[in-house]
Amino acid sequence: MTFFKFMPNSLKRCLLVTAICSTVIQCQADANQPKAMPARELEKTKHEAWVQHLSEKIKRLPKDDDLLYQRAYHLQELGRNREAVADCDIVLKRQPNNSDALNLRGRAFNSLGMYDEAIRDLNQATSKNPKNKWTYYNRGISYKGKKELEKALKEFNFCLKLDPAWAKALCERAKVYEGLGNYQKEIDDTTSCLICNPNYADALNLRGYAKYCLEQFDEALVDLKRSGELNPFNPWVHKNLGMVYEWQEKHDKAIESLSEAIKLKPDFAYAFCARGCAKNNIGDFKGALCDTNKAIQLDPKESWYFDCRGYAKAGLNDHRGAIDDFTRSIDLYPERGWTYVQRLKSRIAIGDLSGITDFAKAFELSQKDGKTQVNTTITKQVAKSADRIKGAIDSLFSTTK
Repeated sequence: MTFFKFMPNSLKRCLLVTAICSTVIQCQADANQPKAMPARELEKTKHEAWVQHLSEKIKRLPKDDDLLYQRAYHLQELGRNREAVADCDIVLKRQPNNSDALNLRGRAFNSLGMYDEAIRDLNQATSKNPKNKWTYYNRGISYKGKKELEKALKEFNFCLKLDPAWAKALCERAKVYEGLGNYQKEIDDTTSCLICNPNYADALNLRGYAKYCLEQFDEALVDLKRSGELNPFNPWVHKNLGMVYEWQEKHDKAIESLSEAIKLKPDFAYAFCARGCAKNNIGDFKGALCDTNKAIQLDPKESWYFDCRGYAKAGLNDHRGAIDDFTRSIDLYPERGWTYVQRLKSRIAIGDLSGITDFAKAFELSQKDGKTQVNTTITKQVAKSADRIKGAIDSLFSTTK
């Protein structure tokens, strides 16, 4: 009590708020309420209290670089990255070789999407302290943000040499493997995380998605459901659950999960399109058109969204509109055989025989995918559709002779 008596008022408030929040969380836990959101709110409250406390001290000690660095850290944790950068700027003006400040400013630049600036700072930080695992981790995030996945992989490999059991880095390397299409490596890294911490929700989500990509749907569901139980506020978990349900043809469950993802993340373009696909599969083409319109509005550069909208338009007998969407999809990504098949279907529906080249392209891509064993389920669908289309073309030509 004597120690508490002589504490600064701002620090007293910080400790009191933390204690109150902890009590609230315990009460909610006792009432079987989800823990993820209250814990996140507690962390936010703690960081805000520290920012206030440190700001008051900095007013009295404006040249104390340690205080400025600490405030920058808490500001960055709150997502107030530009303010964090400003504090680091002051520190680095006085201490140009402060590797911790360089590292923290690099991390803030990453959060702002300023990856080149981040890499510049992190390169300098590495030269000053080559054994700081955070420098390699943050630089891996920079390269991942720049879509330079091989470089990102190299950085995460470096930081995992320094700390082989670092779950955070293992999960980030798993995401890089996912981007490279190496789903088995993604499973290996997330499994390593889960050996140390079986309740690591992010690792369960990543492993569940990798299993989904390898068409291990039942195993994927186990991981994704568990991840959702541990953190029901992650929209990506609900999106991934929705996609697994859709592949299992459990369309109602898919729509329910994808709707939850959209509720948690209203600008989730991928979830809108995935829900549109599920609606396509139950014949709700108007609902699918609404969802895919929203997805394209949010992200007009994703080819798959035009595929799904084109399919909905074809279901509504707007085949010319469907052809436009499938053509746009091919312009964005010309290596998906399914798109050529669907465009050919719509061309046949309006009596356009010029689309015979679509069948040849779809078949070529199907054979290519089959040889490399990539996306085998989609390959089979393309091949089956192509066979049906060939029959329709043969029939169409025989009636026009």
